[in-house]
Amino acid sequence: MKTRHEIDSLDYALSVLVSFLEHVFHGHGKPWRVRNGLNIEILEHIEIQGGPRYEEVRMLVRPIGWQKEEAIFVRCMMSDSGWWPFDGTVISSRLPKELNESFSFKFHGVSSRIPLECLGSQEEHFLKKVHPGWFAEQLA
Repeated sequence: MKTRHEIDSLDYALSVLVSFLEHVFHGHGKPWRVRNGLNIEILEHIEIQGGPRYEEVRMLVRPIGWQKEEAIFVRCMMSDSGWWPFDGTVISSRLPKELNESFSFKFHGVSSRIPLECLGSQEEHFLKKVHPGWFAEQLA
């Protein structure tokens, strides 16, 4: 992360991810209210040299107004088009009760047919219930 462009790309990728997650949970659980902004912290930065370029960051994202124990942990990878959030976990009492304050996921992008892949059965059951269109082909 050496240039302003890369930092802007990372901020943008995290903003898209958090806005998308807010949309996924809209009407299920407590409101997220992320429009006030995000506090973003880099927890770890990995860069491998001597071969194909590989760069990854582990991030802590706290929407402004969330409690200290509530957070979104995200791993992002550098791609040809910029930073890409690819997996994470939301820890929050804002999530629906059936998720027990935790939601782990892989993110495939907002334009993907199935944007989120769940890493647990509770998460998968919840998404199939609230967004059945994402899974229609799998169920047929």
